[in-house]
Amino acid sequence: MQFKNRSLWADHEFTEHRIEKTWVCPQCHIEFPRPENWAQHVQNSHGIVFSGPKLQIAIATAYKRKEKPVEHEKCFLCNKITGKSRRGFIKHVGQHMEEIALMALPREIEDDSGEVSETTNEDCDHPLDLNDGNCTVSPFGDSQADMFSAS
Repeated sequence: MQFKNRSLWADHEFTEHRIEKTWVCPQCHIEFPRPENWAQHVQNSHGIVFSGPKLQIAIATAYKRKEKPVEHEKCFLCNKITGKSRRGFIKHVGQHMEEIALMALPREIEDDSGEVSETTNEDCDHPLDLNDGNCTVSPFGDSQADMFSAS
């Protein structure tokens, strides 16, 4: 998925991924984490059976989304809780995304004769294998030394 700017990506992140999805029973107002649980509850507890298109409409009507408080959100790449602001969370995750994007770009390398050629991550046995001479950039820092240096 591509976004024209960081703001659109941030809106997507918080409206699609940083939310709690629930389905609410219209009769007793119990919330369910999955539509299947909701449908089973409505049938077993209230005797209401939906099928086909009516089931899909009922599920869509029962669907509610709540924003999760950003101060409790962990980065999905490093599991770090990034702080109390939406901006801080987006900045943190955005840095990871930029690092990952850079890993997809071909790099120019100079061989022993001084000739410059391009290489891709296909030269690596594994994207995080930093010891084979071809993969010197880590997705977590500018070099192998940065990745393992004490902070």
